[in-house]
Amino acid sequence: MKSTYLKSALALAVVAAATQTAVAGPVGYGAATTGGGSKAAVTVTSLAAAQAAVDSYDGSSGLVLNYTGTFNFASISDPCTQHSKAAQILEVKNKNNITIKGANGSSANFGIHIAGTASNIIVQNMTIGLLPGGEAADSISIEGMSSGAPSNVWIDHNTIFSKLVDCSGAGDASFDGAIDNKKGAKNITYSYNYIHDHQKVALNGHSDSDSTNSSMTVTYHHNRFENVKSRLPLQRMGKTHSYNNYYNNVSTSGINVRMGGIALIESNYFENVKNPVTSRDSSSIGYWDLRNNYVGANITWDTPDSATVNATNWTTTKAFGSTGYSYTVDSAACVKSIVIATAGAGTNLATTASCSATSSSSSSKASSSTATSSSSSSKASSSSSSVASSSSSSKASSSAASSSSSSASGAPVLTGTGDYPDGFSKCANLGETCSVSKGTGWVAFGRKGSWVTKKVTVGGSIACTVAAFGSDPAGNPNKCSIQN
Repeated sequence: MKSTYLKSALALAVVAAATQTAVAGPVGYGAATTGGGSKAAVTVTSLAAAQAAVDSYDGSSGLVLNYTGTFNFASISDPCTQHSKAAQILEVKNKNNITIKGANGSSANFGIHIAGTASNIIVQNMTIGLLPGGEAADSISIEGMSSGAPSNVWIDHNTIFSKLVDCSGAGDASFDGAIDNKKGAKNITYSYNYIHDHQKVALNGHSDSDSTNSSMTVTYHHNRFENVKSRLPLQRMGKTHSYNNYYNNVSTSGINVRMGGIALIESNYFENVKNPVTSRDSSSIGYWDLRNNYVGANITWDTPDSATVNATNWTTTKAFGSTGYSYTVDSAACVKSIVIATAGAGTNLATTASCSATSSSSSSKASSSTATSSSSSSKASSSSSSVASSSSSSKASSSAASSSSSSASGAPVLTGTGDYPDGFSKCANLGETCSVSKGTGWVAFGRKGSWVTKKVTVGGSIACTVAAFGSDPAGNPNKCSIQN
């Protein structure tokens, strides 16, 4: 338990050094959210005090809560003791125009339930961890009820964590939703949140049969999802836009789009992720529009069954169209460094940081092909390729980019018409990792007479992706092979 708490503390220490700017407003589907506005803050030090303030509020004139309480997470030696305890939840039901903001250094052991007609709600700078209540306790839940459904909600710069453990056979329900949207909730933005050491992260849609899911609209940007299992999000129906998020150490599945839903997945950074973009576990598949994503090392895939579709080729399955709002996209190769520096509580709500576009794998920086300006963004860029440019600039360029050769001086001349060049043998399929355990170190990417090459140190590895090789030789489905 102490290691989890220390991990959060160290993360906060790192982000304190980030380049910071004035507090920005929400971007995306939740852009109209203003919360309690400029109302004088009411300071609360506990769940009970916060609940009393919400209960006594008239519901419309505006309420700002400044939460200053703390919880000693290190005092919980066995996180499974939390699983069987009664849930502790701040209930915000059928009341509008509320901001709940944690003070720097505060921490909470309770969840927040935004329900019914509760609309125009902000939750910001809260550290929420190891909730009691197991599956009954979501860290932040936005849920429609018989009275109506929430709209215009902004969840920003929060840190949420639990523990990757199986408590009494509960499996991934031991610590359930971190940020869930259900039963008609819509017009929601999640930005600059840090969610780690958690199992089921984000649910969009209560069930496959719930028709209210079809109106759901959610934006995720500049969030850090690390050391988690799944649901980034799990999307049933509706529309989501995920851009400039960092996904690392995801052990089951990432973005899972189901039941006819469509997701715009743009300029994100993926590394060490299993099934990063997929449609599974429902009777009907979903669809995705992939633009300029950075695909790093250790991307793996399950063998799909008849009801599963994986984005192994990183190609779009359905055009998303315009989002209907303006947004600015950071270059995908810069996302890792920017998000690590800015996401989570205790960052003074930082939204900018210097760009470091160095890949964490042995591959070179990615490049995109035939990029064009996105019609839905004032500064954003999109591309017919699903892989992002790793420009040293933190902002994406709207000018056309051409793919560059990834072969270095001294590269072998490639001959043959099969899946692998003459004198080469297979080391990985598209989306897998090629381990270079023998040979000259030259790795070919492509198939059937069309390849590019990279030199990798023997004993090293390279992701078998367009991002790693910097060019798509149009040999889809591309494969990787090493020179014998």
